[in-house]
Amino acid sequence: MSSVEAFEILIVEDNRLDVEMTLRGLRKANIVNRIHVVRDGAEALEFLFCEGAYAARRYWLMLNETPSS
Repeated sequence: MSSVEAFEILIVEDNRLDVEMTLRGLRKANIVNRIHVVRDGAEALEFLFCEGAYAARRYWLMLNETPSS
């Protein structure tokens, strides 16, 4: 496993279709990193701060829905 593959990816998205499209794009780009999906900001904070059900993890890319105008 290369050093890039050792990092994990956290996706914050509440829309299941958007998650599937994102995962499909990552697979198509040959991204093989472990991917975690959480549904909202509160769950993301629990993940990042190792609270609740989440253990300490590293990530290198965070995808988040941008606010609409």
